[in-house]
Formats: sequence, C-alpha cells, structure tokens
Amino acid sequence: MTSGLAFNISACAFLNFNIIQKVNVMSMDLVNENGQDWRFTTWAYCNALRLAEKYGWKRKYELDYYFSNDGQTVDREDAYSIGDALLSALDDIPDREARALQTALNPMDLEEVTKYQRGEKIAYKSILEVFSGKNKKEAITDFATYCQSGSFKVF
Repeated sequence: MTSGLAFNISACAFLNFNIIQKVNVMSMDLVNENGQDWRFTTWAYCNALRLAEKYGWKRKYELDYYFSNDGQTVDREDAYSIGDALLSALDDIPDREARALQTALNPMDLEEVTKYQRGEKIAYKSILEVFSGKNKKEAITDFATYCQSGSFKVF
C-alpha cells in the first residue's frame, strides 16, 4: 500500500506506547476510496471507535464488522459519521498528556480490545485521556479528516 497521508504509516506510534516492541499485536489497515491508507494497531483503532461512539457515532453494522480485517467496506456515510464524531470530541481532549492513573488497567491489555469487540464495558482511564496530548490529538484530527474523505476498506 502507498500512503496518502504522511502520518498514517506510523499511526501506532502516536499512542506513545512502543506497541510493536512490547507485544505482537494485529493491525488494522484501512484504504479509502481515494487510495489513501491508514494503519492502526487494533488497540488504537478500537479506542478511536470508542471515542467516536462517545461523541455520537451510531454504528451501521455489528461491532465485529469493523474488526474482521476481511476487506469489508465502511461506506461513505458511516465513515463521515465517524469523522464527524471524532472532530466533535477535540475540544474535550486535553492538550497536555494525561498521566496514567495508578488504578488504570494496562492499555496494552489485549483482553480489553476483545471486550470492546464483544460490546462489553472497558474499565480503564477516560477515553479522552487516552488521546490527550498534542501529537495524539493531531492524530485524531488527521484520522477524522481521513474518515470524512470517503468510504474505506478494513484489512
């Protein structure tokens, strides 16, 4: 895949967790109708969708549809709605990096991703704190713009 956005090749890096080095995790590779790609770790993609839901995105499909990596298409309307919800969250995301809570679950906990995929509650720090800080906030802005540019396939 060729990257249409300079940032998206290292999208998992914006989470600042060195995910690739610590855990062998699956990725979510998205390709939009303009041929631009975006790569997320499953954990980052999961949390971006959680944030979108918190800010009004209503899924058109069952949750597992968004995670199957089968080349399924998130249509233009649904993708735009994800982007719109993410943009509406920006004012509430702290500009400064939030410190991890002592009681927060480890964000590397892949069991949490699985819980979300099954529609269960997730019990770690606020989703707004997950994306706090200038770089992560910019990444959400970039991903929202990507979503609003049209439909995308999930691989």
